[in-house]
Amino acid sequence: MVAHKHPTQVPMSSTSAQRQFGDVMRRAHSGEEHIIVQQNGLPLVAIISIGEYNDLMKERELREAREKRAEELSRKFGEEANRRGITEEQLLANLKDTRKEVYQEKYGKSSKS
Repeated sequence: MVAHKHPTQVPMSSTSAQRQFGDVMRRAHSGEEHIIVQQNGLPLVAIISIGEYNDLMKERELREAREKRAEELSRKFGEEANRRGITEEQLLANLKDTRKEVYQEKYGKSSKS
């Protein structure tokens, strides 16, 4: 397995970034540097390679899909609990008991919670 080197963050003024834009694009495209463009010493934007940008967008889509699915499951779970007349306190108590049982099965002794 090849370890990926983390890109170096390189701060640069917006004026320098404008004057050296071709060089900035080459450096960011290499994937070895993230150019952090600053104005008056404050970071405003990051210039990264399109490959890294695409990876970030894929990660965002996956995270949003997982969050949406978790919300759907939570809503369905809550609806089913309400349909069965189970309170939140009962659910939490049941969860605590189940955690203890699983811990005992796995480790053969009581958990402390």
